[in-house]
Amino acid sequence: MSVRHGDQPAVSERTELVSGNYFETLGLNPFAGRLLNPQDDASEAPPVTVMSYAAWRSDFGSDPGVVGQTLAFRGIH
Repeated sequence: MSVRHGDQPAVSERTELVSGNYFETLGLNPFAGRLLNPQDDASEAPPVTVMSYAAWRSDFGSDPGVVGQTLAFRGIH
């Protein structure tokens, strides 16, 4: 899948679809922003994504402006 933020070029990312309690079950905490929660599983919930720290650093240059912003995704099946 490719991801684009604003006018930046698209970058390819590995993706996984998980349920809202995935990160809680693993006992993980976010570096910034938030992780998924069970409310994100509701059909009326807006789509959300969790980016790895490595992707944030390498693909988005550690830009804090990416957190909480809309990203454009292509290749979702």
